[in-house]
Parts: sequence; C-alpha cells; structure tokens
Amino acid sequence: MSGGGPRLRAREWINEPEHGSDIELVQIDAGCIDFPTGTTFISGETVSFAGFTTNEDIDTRPGIKACALTGIEGAFNQNSFTDGAMIEPPATINGTWKITVTNGKKARWACAL
Repeated sequence: MSGGGPRLRAREWINEPEHGSDIELVQIDAGCIDFPTGTTFISGETVSFAGFTTNEDIDTRPGIKACALTGIEGAFNQNSFTDGAMIEPPATINGTWKITVTNGKKARWACAL
C-alpha cells in the first residue's frame, strides 16, 4: 500500500506446510448468541499434549446450560473428527458438559447458565 498506514486484518490464518499440511481450503463456522442480563458464565482452557487425549468435565452446575468453543490452537492437519477439540452436551438438563481435546491441541471454552 503506497502512502497509507499498515493494513490490519480482523483475522489471519496461517498455513504451515512444515506441519505436513498441503490443504489450502479451510472451512470455519461460527455463531453469536446474546444472553439476557444476569446470565452467569464460566470459562477455561483444556490442553492435550502430542499423542495424548484429555477429557474434562467443563460445567457440572444444575440447570439448563449452553457451552461453546471460544478458541482453538494447534496443528489441524489430519482429516479426522477425533484429532482436535470436541464439546459434548449433557444427556439431561442437569447433566454435565464435557470436552475432549487431542494430540497437542488447546481449546478455550465458555458456558452460560
């Protein structure tokens, strides 16, 4: 850009071929939700080392809850639903939300009640 300041990007994806990825197509879906005043939130981060799986209960509070991923990090170069981060909803209203993170990934999450 001539004569202008630096160009800023809202989001920047980095394709790192040294991690074995030659995939150029990336698909990400996201959504936003507004919560009413008085909603309580908890948040955290779950980490898994390379070659390992971490399972964690992320919200055990009773009542109707909603949880979501708020960030992910790691080399996503495997075509696999079991190589990354997955949130599992409870089977009942008072059940526990869980997260599974695998193979050197880090996931940030938040839950609302």
